[in-house]
Amino acid sequence: MSERRTELPKTTCDSSAEERRLVQRLLVNDTGAWRDFVHRFQSVVAARAQQTICHCLGSAREADRDDLVAEVFATLIQNDKRALRKFSFDSSIATWLTVITHRRCLRYVTVRRRQAEQSTLSTRELHNGIEDGPLGKMVDEENRLRLRQEMKQLRQSDQRVLELFYFDSLGYREIGNRLGISTNAVGPKLHRAQQRLKRLMEERS
Repeated sequence: MSERRTELPKTTCDSSAEERRLVQRLLVNDTGAWRDFVHRFQSVVAARAQQTICHCLGSAREADRDDLVAEVFATLIQNDKRALRKFSFDSSIATWLTVITHRRCLRYVTVRRRQAEQSTLSTRELHNGIEDGPLGKMVDEENRLRLRQEMKQLRQSDQRVLELFYFDSLGYREIGNRLGISTNAVGPKLHRAQQRLKRLMEERS
């Protein structure tokens, strides 16, 4: 009777040795090592990012999740792969990456909440001052032609932020991206430009 040979699953020791070899390949810049590493652990990082963001914010945008995944992997190769060089293999790479991802996501959630608070406050302050003024009335009436004419009297930077807000209907985050400034800086910049336009229109009328 012939013996049936059963392939045994990889042991923890085998997996650990394989992970050590993979990290060593990364450290010596072996061709294809980074591709193999990302392919093996990308789903782990993405799942943890999705779970953490959804738990904290109720939902997770795919674009934000993908950005966080990219950030996690980017941290591993920063400063001559310092994070990988310091990894001691006390746990599996997957476990280590979930910890890094969780921390990165918590920082992201903190920033998102702070930006939301700042955006709400800045928007309220902006519109409270002009709701009954000539600019607020013109925007409500969609008198865009006159608004554009008045804006031409302002400096270029003021025109740009006003145009993005009133004509392109962009939010603070999108405006910040267009102007190359932080989201928190958009509110004060927009407010100052809006007040200059308001004063100019009151003087001309």
